[in-house]
Amino acid sequence: MAEKQVASANAAARRAAEAQQAFRLPRDVQPVRYDVHVAPDLQAAEFSGSVDIELRLRRHRRGLELHCADLEIEGAEVRTATGEQPAEIATHPERETVELRWAEPIAPGAARVRLQFRGALRPSLRGLYLADVDGRRYAFTQLEATDARRFFPCFDEPEFKARFAFAVTTAEPHAVISNSPAVRVERHGDGSKTVFFDPTPPLSTYLCALAVGELEGSETQMVGGVPVRIWHVPGKGGLCSFALEAAVEALRRLEEYFGLPYPYAKLDLVAVPDFEAGAMENAGAVFFRETLLLVDPKTVTLGEI
Repeated sequence: MAEKQVASANAAARRAAEAQQAFRLPRDVQPVRYDVHVAPDLQAAEFSGSVDIELRLRRHRRGLELHCADLEIEGAEVRTATGEQPAEIATHPERETVELRWAEPIAPGAARVRLQFRGALRPSLRGLYLADVDGRRYAFTQLEATDARRFFPCFDEPEFKARFAFAVTTAEPHAVISNSPAVRVERHGDGSKTVFFDPTPPLSTYLCALAVGELEGSETQMVGGVPVRIWHVPGKGGLCSFALEAAVEALRRLEEYFGLPYPYAKLDLVAVPDFEAGAMENAGAVFFRETLLLVDPKTVTLGEI
């Protein structure tokens, strides 16, 4: 009887492993770097964008599959050293993927795919979503566990680590916060601007971050060469001092305790007005529920601290 139970359990475990493997993307296509440009229209509650993905192929391919959900793909092409080919697009909603196929096979080695996409800014608290506070609109990301695919087409599994270089086009008054420091801003003369960010270190997709809107920043304090800052909606600047003090001390003590430098170029802590989790450890831009980051030192309780 015991042997039958063990055999049954082993068979069930094998079936579960096979089902999981069938749902995951193949490992012979590896992303190396993403260049992502998005243009959120906060008033229209929509966004458009493009993603250019540098890949390493381990075998000949006439197509590939990557994750994509709740996005409309408007075009795609693949490029190698020998030229460019348009890609046919097939969506698989049940798998939350998009499949690209092209006419001529591509040899193993380097390749790039580029996709143009469009999506809605929904108040869903998933992917790139809409927050509406006191008549102001914002776009924030929440990508854990597998909602980066609702932000841009990608290989949305933690094992597929790559560098990410973000660029964001938005209205001039808006602040734009991402994982890395902004390196330049192009102003277009029509009331809009494009903010370009440094590439990140290799990350999993769920650790990418973006915040867009009329956010205000606290004073900047330095821990070694790392700038630390608190971001919040207008009118709440007086509630930042405790969070800034705690962040600076925590970062300093953690570096000393582990004997390792902080691995990112800056640390932004963002108080998000519409946020489901308590906090999200995005690389270089940690997002918090407002009530867990912004406190009044005169009235805060021990429980809140």
